[in-house]
Amino acid sequence: MIKAIIITTFILFANVLLGQNDNAIFQFDKNLNQFHNVRDLCVSESGKEAFFTLQSPNGEISQIATMKKEDNVWLEPELLPFCGAYMYLEPFLSSNGNRLFFVSDRPLYIKQTEKKDFDIWYVDRNSRDQK
Repeated sequence: MIKAIIITTFILFANVLLGQNDNAIFQFDKNLNQFHNVRDLCVSESGKEAFFTLQSPNGEISQIATMKKEDNVWLEPELLPFCGAYMYLEPFLSSNGNRLFFVSDRPLYIKQTEKKDFDIWYVDRNSRDQK
C-alpha cells in the first residue's frame, strides 16, 4: 500500500512538472503494478516515454526498462538493450530526450568482466528516434 502511495504521489508531482494541459492524471495502469520493485522513474518532456529501474525483491538484480505511450495507452515495458549481467539503475533523461544517464557497476573496459563500484554512464540516440 505504501509503495502505491509513493508511486501515485510521484506521478502526480510529475504532472505538475510536465505541465499537462488536459488535466488527465498521469497513470501507468497495470503495466507497472505487475512488478514488485519499481524505482527511479523519469518521464520524457512529451510525457509519452518513461524510464525506470526494475529490481528483484532482494536487490541483487537491477535493470532499466522503458515504456512508451501510444494512442493514450501505455505499452508493455521493455528492458533496454544494453542491460545485461551487471546492475543498471537510476535513469535520467536529458532535456532534449536524446541522452539517457544511468549508473552501473559494469567494468570500464569491454574485455574486463569483474564488477566494480558504480559509475555514471550514458547512451545517446538520434533525435529522430525519440517519441
